[in-house]
Amino acid sequence: MNKNTKEILHKSYKRKKFWRKAAAILYPERCPYCDTVIEPGKIACDNCLQLLHSEPFEGYAFGGYKCISAAPYIEPFSKAVKDFKFKNNTQISHQLAQVLAVAVKKAYPELDFDMITCVPLHENKLKARGYNQSELLAQDLSLILKIPYENTLKKTKDNEPQHSLSGTERQKNVLHAYKPLSSRLVKHKNILIIDDVITTGHTLGECCKMLRVAGCNSICCATFTTAVVKTT
Repeated sequence: MNKNTKEILHKSYKRKKFWRKAAAILYPERCPYCDTVIEPGKIACDNCLQLLHSEPFEGYAFGGYKCISAAPYIEPFSKAVKDFKFKNNTQISHQLAQVLAVAVKKAYPELDFDMITCVPLHENKLKARGYNQSELLAQDLSLILKIPYENTLKKTKDNEPQHSLSGTERQKNVLHAYKPLSSRLVKHKNILIIDDVITTGHTLGECCKMLRVAGCNSICCATFTTAVVKTT
């Protein structure tokens, strides 16, 4: 990454940090997990901080692409993801990104990523929701880690939500659902792709496959949460 890019990212981070502090005067910052009012700049309340895991969860997206996650998809972390994704609580993006940044640094200490990207939404869902939570998370992570963010994929199929389908159906559901925006953008690049949660890993796996077809050098994944297998 050249000096000019680093300066742009640094200025963007400082500008965003300033506006968050200004907004906190009118809209007090809250813990993303339990909604307790917290001091500006904190990532969570003291009680919820103790619930965060010190080491990232490691797994794989479909196709064998490594994926790390900061937290399990259980309460109170699942509540934060649902609020972020479905209740327009975009204010917590930077708090989740800070937690994810720690996990990324621990899991990929020797990898030099050229860019951060995200799993895209279909234009119909983006219009209905108003934002892509994975994109917001990836953009905040980009500013924290000082790695450029790029949109690299387009979702071409307005398919059924993955959570409503079985494992076999999920694989078919995302097949050919994504395409690279530009091979020139990703060719020979080391890429980190972000999503909010990984379950079976078919969505991330399909995105990784498309980026590999487009010629990227390496592709790794990171999500804020990972689904956990229930035992009896």
